[in-house]
Amino acid sequence: MAKCDLGITEADYLLPETGTIVLHSSAEKPRAVSLLPRVHLAIVRAEMLRADMHQVFAEAKDKNYLVFITGPSRTADIELTTTLGVHGPKNLYVWMV
Repeated sequence: MAKCDLGITEADYLLPETGTIVLHSSAEKPRAVSLLPRVHLAIVRAEMLRADMHQVFAEAKDKNYLVFITGPSRTADIELTTTLGVHGPKNLYVWMV
């Protein structure tokens, strides 16, 4: 997957206040698809919208892993120079269908 240009996932929940997408991670839906490729495309539906993280945690209490994604990977060095894509995709696109 690290050699792929594009990773496509669906989102399990959406948090509109922060623009966060939430993915359940499992053997069938590995986290690497959203983390290793240079570009991540999340396909979402309006019924995935949730009011807040409390609602997400309440609904996902039986899930082992959740991935919260709010934008592309971003980090800064000691001189505060921002770099995109160091710890994950450089670009994140969300398509609502």
